[in-house]
Amino acid sequence: MLTLTADSHVMTKKIGRNAPCPCGSGKKYKKCCINSNNDFDFTPTLSEKKSETLEFIESNNSAPLLDFIIGLQLQPNNHGKNIRIEKLATHIVTNLNNKQNGDLKSFQKHLDDEYDYNPMEDLPENLFCENVVFYGGNYTVFSGIYGYAVEIFKNLTETIFTQKNNLPDKFKNHVFSGVTLILELGQILSKKYNIGGNVQGAEGDSKFDYSFKVLDTSFSYDDVYRICVKHNIDPEIIKDFIISPNDTRFSIDDPDLNPLLYSPIVIFENKFYFVMVSNQINAFPLLLSSLSSSFKRMFDNKGLKGLPCGVPSSLLISAS
Repeated sequence: MLTLTADSHVMTKKIGRNAPCPCGSGKKYKKCCINSNNDFDFTPTLSEKKSETLEFIESNNSAPLLDFIIGLQLQPNNHGKNIRIEKLATHIVTNLNNKQNGDLKSFQKHLDDEYDYNPMEDLPENLFCENVVFYGGNYTVFSGIYGYAVEIFKNLTETIFTQKNNLPDKFKNHVFSGVTLILELGQILSKKYNIGGNVQGAEGDSKFDYSFKVLDTSFSYDDVYRICVKHNIDPEIIKDFIISPNDTRFSIDDPDLNPLLYSPIVIFENKFYFVMVSNQINAFPLLLSSLSSSFKRMFDNKGLKGLPCGVPSSLLISAS
């Protein structure tokens, strides 16, 4: 939250770990002055030119833009450009509208002019996509810029479903339902864009690669219902991953706390959009952390013990 001092008219705010360091080094704050005792003050800019990219998002129909931002993530050469993608996706989600359809070629020009580069984006160390096996199904998954994401997913699911433990069946069934649905939705999108196997990605310059066809990436209620019936899971599970455009967490100026990283699906015009599909794998440990804490409270209230509180910190995904 920003606080304006009465005398100096200077603002002070919490600095995000992945934000540019205020010292001017050009590095991320977490790799520069995060452990220093420096106090940084922020003087607000009185007048800034309105971004044409953001104006386009606000004044044009959101459905084609949702399809575009999802397709953008499914082009391997856009792997690692997540800071820009997350900012764009956030603005689309928080400005949903059904106005006229805009010209996506004009939108691409705005992106090239205003979002051609971000110094806070590191070269990704992981693959664009990888394969995982879950209950006999072979799935293509996307881990964004998060290190060891697939290994963490495997460790978590093996711990819950194959190793001996005292976890309640209700907990296991809930996790199974969430994992299965998100894997299935990602698999449908990867097949739609002919993506499979282990793909490196991130080739070319810093600008976005638009060499993909903008397809309908939405899922109807019937689509979700068919997936759930096929795997004998409750369709209500999708609510664990849906974000509201009015979520107050969008106001937090910290990329690490962007709610789309945890709840990557939005509803628009009665359809579901997996708006942050590139961050697919990261939704799992965060779901487990929330779910295990919820179950622990329920069991403690009944006088029962033994359910782990949250996911072990050693297994949580951290940004590379």
